[in-house]
Amino acid sequence: MAVTIAESCFEPHGTGCEIDLPSAASDGGVDRLAATLFGESASRVVVSARPADTAAVLDAARKAGVPARRIGHTGGALMRIAVDGHIAIACPLEEAEHLWTTSLEKWLARRAA
Repeated sequence: MAVTIAESCFEPHGTGCEIDLPSAASDGGVDRLAATLFGESASRVVVSARPADTAAVLDAARKAGVPARRIGHTGGALMRIAVDGHIAIACPLEEAEHLWTTSLEKWLARRAA
């Protein structure tokens, strides 16, 4: 979820977020925080909608039998993600995007050295 949320914030114009996720079940021995933020279990989707459309989106999900909930809002220049109300990630969006866009390059450079 953390990567999906972050990538959604980066594109197209860089918009921060304030998110609070419910903890996920542990994935194969991984602690709950890691499972919630980085687990790759199936059937988790992030949908962004205008605040005025939130009720309609949640109603459509309910009618389709799909569990859904509002987990936060977008805006500002910070990316803040909590799990069960406890802050897990909090940083300026620009810093997060820089780390994300340069991480593979840095890893490869260390491997080649």
